[in-house]
Amino acid sequence: GITHHYQYTYDNANNAEAALNAAQSAGIKVIVTCPELTTTPETIVNRFKNHPALASYFIQDEPGTESEFITAGTLANRIRAVDNLHFCYLNTGPGGQTNPVGGIPYATYLGWYYTHFNPEIVSFDHYPIREDKTTHAVYVRRDWYYNLDFISTFSKNIGKPFWAFALSGSHDVGQEWYYPEPTIAHLRLQVYSNLAYGAQGIQYYTFWQINAPDFYIAPITYNGVKTAVYDRVKTVNEEIKNLSFVFYGSTVKWVR
Repeated sequence: GITHHYQYTYDNANNAEAALNAAQSAGIKVIVTCPELTTTPETIVNRFKNHPALASYFIQDEPGTESEFITAGTLANRIRAVDNLHFCYLNTGPGGQTNPVGGIPYATYLGWYYTHFNPEIVSFDHYPIREDKTTHAVYVRRDWYYNLDFISTFSKNIGKPFWAFALSGSHDVGQEWYYPEPTIAHLRLQVYSNLAYGAQGIQYYTFWQINAPDFYIAPITYNGVKTAVYDRVKTVNEEIKNLSFVFYGSTVKWVR
């Protein structure tokens, strides 16, 4: 049920083109990037813009400062000047009423996103389910719904759809808690909450890992082999696909 693929970068434009060709064979699309997209964007966009597997151009993940948004917006505008049919993708970091980004209020952070980048598709990630390492209690981060509310309102105000993430890969970031392997209930809580707030795309972190460090336990695939999470994501994707007539293209009036 996966329709799009992206990763932070391919080593070079030739590898990016190989990925596009493979995606075309597999019937999916790619949000593409490579080092040359940053240095010679006009050349790369002209090379890829007519490829049938191209979905969009990956600009940046989780910028943390206003200057990063300015730089990302400058690159995006150069790309848009050559290709206005494929959008430029920039994913924002998590935030909310209780969780400013780098000390910056989340409303200010999203203001930079709109002013300097002006996204065609709004994207953010927030992984809400944690497990305490000592007690092994599983809990939901309180600021997650603040984040959903901010993004839903922001997207509505600027008239653009938003995409949201579900965590599909267990990992440890060196805190007193870690992100547990997602059960099907964990996945459902995330994707249906995202949909209730108006998400028009569901993204998963992460689909694959190759020779990953120990803190990545269970992505959807590992070293090319399907994990237990694979069938859980497949099941949830089939569920939400069958409900797409409810959610896709709908407008959120209110959530309570």
